[in-house]
Amino acid sequence: MKMNREQGHSFLDFLLALLIVAGLGYVLVIGPWIRDEKISEMRTRPPVPSIEGRKLVALYEKKPAPTTAPLGEYVGEIKAEGEVVPVTYYFGADSVVTVEATVKGFFMPAVELAGSAPYTFNGSVLVFGEVTGDRALFTPLGLPIEMKNADEIVIRNGRESVTLHATRRHAVAPVVGGSSGAI
Repeated sequence: MKMNREQGHSFLDFLLALLIVAGLGYVLVIGPWIRDEKISEMRTRPPVPSIEGRKLVALYEKKPAPTTAPLGEYVGEIKAEGEVVPVTYYFGADSVVTVEATVKGFFMPAVELAGSAPYTFNGSVLVFGEVTGDRALFTPLGLPIEMKNADEIVIRNGRESVTLHATRRHAVAPVVGGSSGAI
């Protein structure tokens, strides 16, 4: 006995093809467009501080300023929307910090974010002046920090903390009334 199959495609074949085309359209067109919009927004808008972040800043403003300021390059990793993002802070002797981050995505090329801002301390909060570059890297309230030692800074942000490690630096800069030299 020979079984014959009708020529043509079934409704399920049509649905499968439609799903494949829709998936490719999303991955190749809609996904990159959404990502570009998010990146564009990140470049122009600073992050909105959470309630927890505001409370933490208020707490750290009451703590004394570090006796020494960071100087040189510090690296670490932050978590943003479930992704691990490498971040680098360059603290200059002129009290200007430059921050660089590389955002990577699934099926997407890496995007480099970079910006600079002068900084001061309000208690133990690193407060930024006018930002040049990508504003998403600088919170408008400032960053609560702890100088653990000359080679390690802990940045507090809400529930999470980020530890930055010095890479090419051996001295620290004095803060108002502080002394220079390594800790």
